[in-house]
Amino acid sequence: MRNLWILTRFLLKSGPGKSNQKSGKKKAFSDGGRIVVYLLLGVCLLPVSVLLFLLGYSGYTFLQPLGLETLLIEFVCAIGMMVIFFYNHSYQPGCGAGNCF
Repeated sequence: MRNLWILTRFLLKSGPGKSNQKSGKKKAFSDGGRIVVYLLLGVCLLPVSVLLFLLGYSGYTFLQPLGLETLLIEFVCAIGMMVIFFYNHSYQPGCGAGNCF
């Protein structure tokens, strides 16, 4: 368990993709460039977040008179679990080229 915490701390400190960088090379994104990338990503995700909000709001207003508003929460949780399940299968060993199932 101690080794797991040491590995987690090392990976969080080094960040993604920094382990194979040479020490003399310049970083791909400086701190200012990284902020710009995050801002651009946030702006690009705004339409998706508005769409998801409107979908949830209309689903709630449709199901609320029937007394089934909790059905929407259960549906969202089930969809989230399925997405996590299928994305997780692509990272399992031996799942290359569609051999997961």
